[in-house]
Amino acid sequence: MRGYKLVFFIFIFWFIIFLISNLKNSVFISKKERINILFYGKKTVVFSLGLANNLTYLIVYPVNIYLEIPGGYGFYRVGGIGKLVGLEKRPDIFKKTFSSNSSLFLDLYFYPKKEEIYYKEFKEKNLWPSFWEIFFNSSNANFLDRVFCFYYLFLKRPSVYKLIEIDEKKFDREIFFKVNQGLFYKKIYREENLTIQILYNKKYKVADLLSKILEGEGLRVVDISKKKSDIQKGCFVFYSSKKQNKTVFDVASFFNCVIKKKETPISDIIIELGSLEKDWEIED
Repeated sequence: MRGYKLVFFIFIFWFIIFLISNLKNSVFISKKERINILFYGKKTVVFSLGLANNLTYLIVYPVNIYLEIPGGYGFYRVGGIGKLVGLEKRPDIFKKTFSSNSSLFLDLYFYPKKEEIYYKEFKEKNLWPSFWEIFFNSSNANFLDRVFCFYYLFLKRPSVYKLIEIDEKKFDREIFFKVNQGLFYKKIYREENLTIQILYNKKYKVADLLSKILEGEGLRVVDISKKKSDIQKGCFVFYSSKKQNKTVFDVASFFNCVIKKKETPISDIIIELGSLEKDWEIED
């Protein structure tokens, strides 16, 4: 009997730790306004899920168009990105690729465990993820976020959504940004209304690329300047306000930068790219 009690106690203790960890790291708990989710596979769709206004956007990426992969990988067919991820063992390629080409912060990504190259376009009308894709595909989502995805994208499904289809022959990142700018804005960033300066060492193209992601989220980049000092090992987000607000935290969290407080004369926030220039490198 004591053995059963001990096992039960260990299970309850483990479950509490598991639950606390999931709550602490949950995207849905921390971000209540708009969450961007990729489901990659024979159908590749980015869901920009609106939790505040119930308006969701579905960006459908054909398997045979080419996207530029940040990190110096060049251009790949969408249908071959999963194979690249497998070979490089770097799932964050999904985050960088679809964030940069959709001009938004990609929060979660789901992809098949089996590496496969897709050639045939997905012709079925149902673009919503299946139960299997949500709970059994590989992902950066924890269990709680999978449950939220199941609720919002499988059980509930947004009653109001807009389909954004991309031409099967050619994709232009700049045109996509101009046509769809404003759709993925987060209200909190507009309310905090903070300006951003980006400092780079050598790669202006990378600074410009990251500025498009920030602006796609509703943040204002007011200056991109070359920094004369040596490249930092990491990247830094500097702020001068009395308190660290959500804009600062979200930007630093998305790019995995260190947050520091110091004077920012030109803008409210300064991003020193440092190692991001290599991590997000694209062709000149």
